[in-house]
Amino acid sequence: MVLVHHAGRTITRYQDLPIPPLKDWIRRYEDILAPLHPGRVVGIAVNRHGLSPAEAERALRAAEDETGLPAVD
Repeated sequence: MVLVHHAGRTITRYQDLPIPPLKDWIRRYEDILAPLHPGRVVGIAVNRHGLSPAEAERALRAAEDETGLPAVD
């Protein structure tokens, strides 16, 4: 599976509700799939909408550093 991540996104309606770290989302994706089929997240697709090229590059590197997986936009 590929996890899609909207970099820079915040939850504005519920300010006390943080967006979980990518590692948490990876675990959730894999846990949800487990009863149906063995699988794992193998990469991150970063949605860079609203980010400058430099911010997008930082988001890609941050996703790779956090997860140890390849990240692309």
